[in-house]
Amino acid sequence: MKYFHAWEIWIPRLAQALLSAVADLRLYSLMKQLENQQVARWVFFCQLCSWFTWYCCTRTLTNTMETVLTVIALFYYPLEGSKSMNRFVTFSLSLIIDRIFFGQWTLVQYNFLKFNVLQDLGTFYGSHPWHWYFSQGFPAVLGTHLPFFIHGCFLASKRYRIFLVTVLWTLLVYSMLSHKEFRFIYPVLPFCMVFCAVSGITGMLELLES
Repeated sequence: MKYFHAWEIWIPRLAQALLSAVADLRLYSLMKQLENQQVARWVFFCQLCSWFTWYCCTRTLTNTMETVLTVIALFYYPLEGSKSMNRFVTFSLSLIIDRIFFGQWTLVQYNFLKFNVLQDLGTFYGSHPWHWYFSQGFPAVLGTHLPFFIHGCFLASKRYRIFLVTVLWTLLVYSMLSHKEFRFIYPVLPFCMVFCAVSGITGMLELLES
């Protein structure tokens, strides 16, 4: 019985770890498709060096699964040079999946808005000042990647502006909510790794040329 309970804990975590690994490979494939193998390897390396990725990737948190699905969806997002899927098809597929799991037609985005903004029920779990994500949350999640991320933001090509806008938009929107946690911004971490990789490649090339 003791071993059975142990497996009840470990099987979901192993499953989540495998899904996270699939997402990492998708991120690698996307960057290889958009750029080249060298850039893809750097993004993959930055992802593997992220302490917060290792902390969350095996945990059965909704945010961990959200990160996995975000990366997989990003692979099919109509970026320049990527495989694209019709946006209407993507949205319809999302609605159908929600219909299956909720048992009724549900607009998850509205539920999020209703719970966290209109009813402000998140404050039941604690609250932080509006600047917390910028002053503490985001820097802590990025850790030693932070200077590379900032540097990479100035070097990355225009096609990746949408990644930066997504990161900033997420931080701004979540800053409006009273309840804040590190894990809430985990889904934007893979976006940040792209900029870290650009910084790393640039620094390496400058080092080799000097």
